[in-house]
Amino acid sequence: MAYIGVQPTDTYLSIASQQITGTGSATYTLDYSVSTEEDVAVFVNNVRQNVSTYTVSGTSLTLGGTISASDSCWILFLGRTVGTKTPAVGSVTNDMLAGSIATSKLADITANGLTNINYQTFTSSGTYTPTTGMAFCEVYCTGGGGGAGGTDGDDTSCSLASGGGGAGGTAIKIYSATEIGASATVTIGSGGSGGNGATSGSSGGNSTFSPAGTGGTLTGGGGNGSSGFNAGGDEARRGADGGGSSGGDLNLSGEHGHHGETSNDGVIGGNGGSSFFERGGLASDRARTNGSGSTGVAGSKGSGGGGTVVRNDTGTSTGGAGGSGFVVVKEFING
Repeated sequence: MAYIGVQPTDTYLSIASQQITGTGSATYTLDYSVSTEEDVAVFVNNVRQNVSTYTVSGTSLTLGGTISASDSCWILFLGRTVGTKTPAVGSVTNDMLAGSIATSKLADITANGLTNINYQTFTSSGTYTPTTGMAFCEVYCTGGGGGAGGTDGDDTSCSLASGGGGAGGTAIKIYSATEIGASATVTIGSGGSGGNGATSGSSGGNSTFSPAGTGGTLTGGGGNGSSGFNAGGDEARRGADGGGSSGGDLNLSGEHGHHGETSNDGVIGGNGGSSFFERGGLASDRARTNGSGSTGVAGSKGSGGGGTVVRNDTGTSTGGAGGSGFVVVKEFING
């Protein structure tokens, strides 16, 4: 048919008609698929049929009665089912997206893009070199744990307990490949040493992660060492503070070392503070038994050293050392 103005280029938009030759049946096949009875106008012998007198289903038309070859029957398509259209590659832009995307679709994107997760761990200072295809990475930087102080008994009626060393803090950050650059310098903070006798435990060292690219430096602060002391009588010391952290998307402090305890039943040193990765070193326990306690258990992966005790003895005991720092790089690989 003729058009006023620009003719539509999509054939689905054009109006079409169909002549049906009766066969004595009421059911006929349409040239085009339609959705509802209102999508077609049916004329039998020049009389338009009411939509309630016929039904459609896709390309199937069922009239309210039979027609023969001598009957005139015309179908005018007022609407047609539009088929599925596939957009051209690269034609969908961010501006065209609206609303949320189903999780299942995101899983498809991940499966077709990020194909692997890889871990690199550092227990000593060194250089992080990204794995080929690293799209981004998540870095955990933990400082060294503090050592626990020692105890020194002044007489045979003393009960002394030192507190645990504080744990190193942990900074966590996600870096893009551009922010990492070609590499990153990793510095692992040493764990603090445990004190002997009246000597306090030393603090743990800071761990750092410094990218060569545009990303900033992470610092996991070392935990503090707890106090050592000598005394007569009964005395317990508090645990040391945990280290702080900086530069991360999430900056966590290490746990405070646990306090030592004394009672009529005995003496118990304080456990070391727990780091992000590991529980603190256990304290030596001389409950109910006279003598100087064994060395507190050393921490690991940035946790604090365990405290120590002396009970009814003039001897000395040594606190546990703090654990060295720990750095983990979780890489997301784009295959």
